[in-house]
Amino acid sequence: MKFQSKITNVYLEQINNIKEFNRISLLCPRIIHFKVKYINYVDINLFLRTIFIEINHNDNYYLRSLCFHSPLADDQMVEKLDKMIHLEKLLCDYTIKRVCENIYLQWK
Repeated sequence: MKFQSKITNVYLEQINNIKEFNRISLLCPRIIHFKVKYINYVDINLFLRTIFIEINHNDNYYLRSLCFHSPLADDQMVEKLDKMIHLEKLLCDYTIKRVCENIYLQWK
């Protein structure tokens, strides 16, 4: 009998690389909301690009919301992420916003 996790919300204190995210998404394939406090040693643009490419190549992907903390979060970072997502057509119908040092992404 195949185990199917029903976890839909994941909050991590920290993540060190995209492989850790991939392992979590394999263990919890029904994640809708993913929040991480610290993304250590990871280029945020590359991290998000990799996640969005995976979402676009997998029809059964449930993830619809990301939140991450970045001490460097500012309006310029949000604009840069928004531009990357838009130009590379990584997501459709999404919102991105910054609240203090947190960046929130949601999409349909």
